Amino acid sequence: MNEASVDLIAATLTRRTDAFECFRLERCGQSIAFEAGKLRSAKTAQTSGVGVRVVRDGRLAVGGTGDPTAIDAMIDSTIQAAAFGDACEFAFAPPAGACGVNVFEPRVREMGAAELVAIGRRVLEQLADFIGSSDGRATLNVGVWTNCDRFALVNSADQRADYQTTGLGVSISVECFGDDDILMVWDSDEGCTAGLDVDALIARVRQKLDWGRTLAPAGDVGTTPPMIFTPQGFNALLGPLITGLDGRNVADGISPLADKLDGAPILDPRLTVLDDATAPARPGSLPFDDEGVPGERTVLIDAGRAVNFLLDLRSAAELGRASTGNAHRDLTSAPAPTPSNLIALPGETPLAQMIGDVADGLLIDYLIGAGHGNILAGDYSNTIGLGFRIRDGRIVGRVKDLSIAGNVYRDLARVTAIEDRNHWRGSTCLPHVRVDGVQLAG
Repeated sequence: MNEASVDLIAATLTRRTDAFECFRLERCGQSIAFEAGKLRSAKTAQTSGVGVRVVRDGRLAVGGTGDPTAIDAMIDSTIQAAAFGDACEFAFAPPAGACGVNVFEPRVREMGAAELVAIGRRVLEQLADFIGSSDGRATLNVGVWTNCDRFALVNSADQRADYQTTGLGVSISVECFGDDDILMVWDSDEGCTAGLDVDALIARVRQKLDWGRTLAPAGDVGTTPPMIFTPQGFNALLGPLITGLDGRNVADGISPLADKLDGAPILDPRLTVLDDATAPARPGSLPFDDEGVPGERTVLIDAGRAVNFLLDLRSAAELGRASTGNAHRDLTSAPAPTPSNLIALPGETPLAQMIGDVADGLLIDYLIGAGHGNILAGDYSNTIGLGFRIRDGRIVGRVKDLSIAGNVYRDLARVTAIEDRNHWRGSTCLPHVRVDGVQLAG
């Protein structure tokens, strides 16, 4: 069954299983990389594979392969494995139409390596003055990539999903070397169309480089100074919260939010967080998830209250709820709830005012060491990868050798200001957020 279509595989599974789900993923991409200002690589890649889930005698098994000559063997082994699988207590997705989001642009699919190189050179040219003024003590790395995927799914409940996606992304990283110091600045963005705002990305990197030229001592900043988190920094704080909102963790009884749905606020009432697979042209948007459930816009935290979880079909069935269209999987693993585009609604305070209101504190751009601490309980402990000192309402320089630690459920209840706009960065759209009372170590 070489290069089998999902319909051909579905015909086989119809005869041999009680219920099934089959999908096929085709992926092609290209990338270029500049290292230390020089073009170092230009790559193309093309892969495809088939994944299945089967139910036989009430038991479930998962299989997949990227080898087109091994599809028959994969089907046989998956059906045999069902005898030892877990009981299947959910139904595959019923027929439903796509959510209608557009995530495909032919222009991106047609972009060649020369166009990617031109984007990379544009970045180099616009940051050349900074690199040139560093006396050879700075390196600039740029990556540019495109991808084009096609996903097709058929299941025994007569659901069909077939769509294409495109993506264009740019990443920039700069390392500046001092006598006893290294300044590391990085940023990136990605979208589904050729209209990616590369100039805005360059401007963000330049701003951080300008702020980082001066090293500001922070020994007297105190142990719990006011902290403003950039969208990148705020995203790191949201990581443990999303773990708590994961439907699998809730169904397994290991999430601290399992009994908090629709209860009292768990975060500051100004915080509203949602997952949105319907946002136009964003990399997390999809017409269907990997189980064939249409993408949705799901409010997770509403005015500080937990109101929904990220759910796939299995966790939804265990919790007596409906899937939120957040199932994602690779070829050989079972689906699991995964965010699409994570959005926090803006507040009321302009960024300039947020900074101006801080007499002595920090602006934190990104954190190092995600995953440290008891994530399920909401704990975190991270080194500040890039942060800046605020004195008398002005950013006066960069800080180093500092860490923060805390608990997101406690600390995100101490929010004192939210920026009046949010910012797309790939699959997140977040504002700057001020939090008071976070523990600082240095």
